[in-house]
Amino acid sequence: MKRFTLFLLFLLCTIITAQGEWRIETVDADGFRGRYTSITVDRFGNPHISYLDEDTKGLRYAKRDFTGWHTESINTPGTIESHTAITLDHRDIPHIAFYEKNDRDLWYATMENGQWTTELVDSEGWSGGGPDILIDKFGKPHISY
Repeated sequence: MKRFTLFLLFLLCTIITAQGEWRIETVDADGFRGRYTSITVDRFGNPHISYLDEDTKGLRYAKRDFTGWHTESINTPGTIESHTAITLDHRDIPHIAFYEKNDRDLWYATMENGQWTTELVDSEGWSGGGPDILIDKFGKPHISY
């Protein structure tokens, strides 16, 4: 059985229910959003998604909990026009790797005390296209690209 997410002019998420049925939910319908997505789930089975806002060329984050979907923009340098990668640590804190197009740099974003922080990871040459990210048992990020 294939599981997939559909993207039209807004971000949708396809979830398989406990009964084995697919359910499609609108995540972010403001503008043209939902390109270069990455998804993970927390310890409660709630999805977390990083993705591109095509209108602003900015990075977005969405999470679902028992009240529904919550979305926000992440303040990032430059223009984001490539893949994002998301993972969660043992406390379900999101960590995102992304590529900044103008300077061709790899960046890292995480939430600290309820605020997003960003850090430049690599700026040598064309760094960071197609990143992937994991957090080790010590809470340290590891990014491949």
